[in-house]
Amino acid sequence: MKSRKTKTATKKKRSSDDLPSSVQVEKDYLNALRKAVGQLIDPETADVDWWYVETEDPYGDHKDLPVHLSCVGRAHFARAPETDVWIESAHLPKATYKRLREIHG
Repeated sequence: MKSRKTKTATKKKRSSDDLPSSVQVEKDYLNALRKAVGQLIDPETADVDWWYVETEDPYGDHKDLPVHLSCVGRAHFARAPETDVWIESAHLPKATYKRLREIHG
């Protein structure tokens, strides 16, 4: 019986610069999703509210936010009636945000 020589697999070590940032991909995806949902909010019927949040992370997505980035501020949110998805004003279309400001001051 012939013996098969197998090639030893060598793993190339990857530096952290070579690796994709899954956190960044997730954040970009969530922000794009929130902007898309924001497009669907009608300012004439929207529910609006505000509360204090971490300004760098208004949705609370990143529980391990470094202390040096911690800054609490007031953020404004809107949602379509009878939904549970609140969208921060930065993710709303400019026209929607402007109209909400006109209606709600």
